Amino acid sequence: MTLLYRTDPMEGLQLRDDEAGGPGVLSGPAMVYGDVARRPGYLERFDAGALVPYERGVYARYMHQRHMPLARLGRGMTIDDTPERMEVSIVLPDTQLGQDTARLVRDELLQGLSLEFAPVRHRLEGQTVVHSSARLVGVSVVDIPSYPQSTVQLREELLAQHRRRPWL
Repeated sequence: MTLLYRTDPMEGLQLRDDEAGGPGVLSGPAMVYGDVARRPGYLERFDAGALVPYERGVYARYMHQRHMPLARLGRGMTIDDTPERMEVSIVLPDTQLGQDTARLVRDELLQGLSLEFAPVRHRLEGQTVVHSSARLVGVSVVDIPSYPQSTVQLREELLAQHRRRPWL
């Protein structure tokens, strides 16, 4: 399986207090459908609903580092996929990595989320590659996101729970 990495500057990725006393909970859009990223020689975007969780698991990571996991879908990570966007929530672990990640988000050194995905189907519309189907393998907290609507912000108060789409 060929993995590609796409980062999104995300408006609305927020860090809030963890009720259990951990370093915090990151939440926000991992992908705003229709948002366009500039790649060398072409543009790229995703159709709504194009991202399907990889059957062997979807991991949240620090800067795409396999040896630096933060959570796994169903274990500290949730996904809410709507027609407009894919929202992700990550409960940061009460570890040095979780604490460091929270601090770097607060200090605005980590500013977005990035997707790890394996393309399944796509089409070309002019110079834009449009993904209609892809396996979502991971979501990473990153310093420089590619997609304009995927930036992170710090927010300390608790936010209301999102309506979730069940992943089968």
